[in-house]
Amino acid sequence: MNMDKDIIEQVLQIARDAGDKIMEIYQDDSVDFELKDDGDNFISPLTKADTTASDVIVKGLAEISELPIVNEENELSHTIYAGEYWLIDPLDGTKEFIKKNGEFTVNIALVKDEQPEFGVVYAPALDTIYWTDDENAMKQIGDGDIEQINVREPDPDNLVAVASRSHVNEETQNWLDEHNIAEKISRGSSLKFCLVAEGVADYYPRFVPTMLWDTGAAHAIVRAAGGVVIDQDTDKPLIYKLDQLKNPSFVCKSA
Repeated sequence: MNMDKDIIEQVLQIARDAGDKIMEIYQDDSVDFELKDDGDNFISPLTKADTTASDVIVKGLAEISELPIVNEENELSHTIYAGEYWLIDPLDGTKEFIKKNGEFTVNIALVKDEQPEFGVVYAPALDTIYWTDDENAMKQIGDGDIEQINVREPDPDNLVAVASRSHVNEETQNWLDEHNIAEKISRGSSLKFCLVAEGVADYYPRFVPTMLWDTGAAHAIVRAAGGVVIDQDTDKPLIYKLDQLKNPSFVCKSA
């Protein structure tokens, strides 16, 4: 699909519209949720915000594109096999949404030939949006200036890693200890990738299970910013194969 300026603007608006619906529910005093099985024994919480945002995104993408949509919240879509498709997580970081710490995102990616070619990550509670534009990665806070973002050159004496706020295990901690990490930042959702993309952190190691829709949009942004996401099993860039929805362990890094 040709991601021209008009299409990009429409996808950005779809992400913002989904974020608006999420925020309407976020304002409630409490958030009701249930647990769902995403497959392969991967259990995650589900809220009304997930399903409402899903409806907005699916409707919006269907109006601008005929490509299939692989959607976390639609189990039937998980059996789609296509060379090019939309990959969406309507509410990434549902645990952070439930905790009301603001660190949740709307993720929309376009995947082609097993790689994320385009991505939008919108954090509605922070009113911050990241996306890819041609071959660049961009960021905007509120109605502020749009800025191009890039990974930074790592300083071996001052390495910074970002890790999950809710999913740090012993393997992750061992990796941090072994790589001379001077500072660790905790974040929820796909915002961890974005901190690497904008040069705030050098690494994001992930050794707790994630699904393709958790990573696709932010992975595209990291790629456009000059970074890489490496599969720890193959030591090659992470790929998106729809017959394997669960990601292997990976490390997102600036170089």
